[in-house]
Amino acid sequence: MDGLLGMAQSAWEWLGRNKEWLFSGLGLSMMVMIGTYAWRFFHDRAEAPQSGDKDHQGATHITQSGFSAEGDMVVAGRDITGPVQIQKGYSPQDLHAIFKDHHALSERLGVTEENIRTFFRILEQGEVPREQWPQRLLDIANRHNEALHRLAALRTQDPQSQVWLDQARAAIEAGDYARAERLLDQAEQSELSGLQDAERLLQQAKEAVVKRRGSAAALRAEKAALFAIQLRYLDAAAALASAAELVAETDPDQRLAYLDQQADMLQTEGDEHGNNAALKQAIVLYQGALLPARPRARVPLAWAGPRTTSALRSETGRA
Repeated sequence: MDGLLGMAQSAWEWLGRNKEWLFSGLGLSMMVMIGTYAWRFFHDRAEAPQSGDKDHQGATHITQSGFSAEGDMVVAGRDITGPVQIQKGYSPQDLHAIFKDHHALSERLGVTEENIRTFFRILEQGEVPREQWPQRLLDIANRHNEALHRLAALRTQDPQSQVWLDQARAAIEAGDYARAERLLDQAEQSELSGLQDAERLLQQAKEAVVKRRGSAAALRAEKAALFAIQLRYLDAAAALASAAELVAETDPDQRLAYLDQQADMLQTEGDEHGNNAALKQAIVLYQGALLPARPRARVPLAWAGPRTTSALRSETGRA
């Protein structure tokens, strides 16, 4: 570039002394050369990256007048985007000077100045390299604000836990993270204790449900016995079926006992009143519910018992 400058200057001086050659072929060639040099000179200067601006790769440089970080940060009072490039040669003192305006930083990041000071202590205690401070500072501020928003919306079941939770949020807002951690731990332990109590109550409730179902089923079975005394066998069978449904999930063995009694009532209805439909219901009940639930190997007497064979014989004779 220096050689071109010298040639252009010499050509211009020669043309000044020999104006008659200005519009000749040689003069025009010299003018083109001078114009080309001028265009290249000013074009290169215009494209050179300035301090705090983006270069051709979209990066933003940190200068002594401010700093930038990917996403959103401050450079000399302006919003910027793009990855950070720390120029070599900055001392820790230079970088510290960049961050010294805590008031401006706090307004930009939506935190207090005390928070900013706390953030810097975290960076120093974490031995974070100074060239990473812009991005790390932005990360910490975002996490700080997100925690405040989450805690503001969180509601606990225990009132005391909610008190501790609200106090923890206030501690985070003040930058006292150690106290916030202790308060959150207290709230968590309180909720865990409440969870254990709730689980214990749930187990007790389940046991109470089993007992209540058993009692209600037993009462229905007693009512069925009253119906049988009055020779109301179909009513007795219906009451026993209802009793079996009550304990179907809580006491499978008792369910089978009630179904067995129901089949007896249906068979008795068929034998004493000549009700073939009742006999068929008894057979369906024996074959569909009772015998499959009582394998021959487990309860052989149930397969050879007089009620089953009698029901089959009665149904066959009256069909």
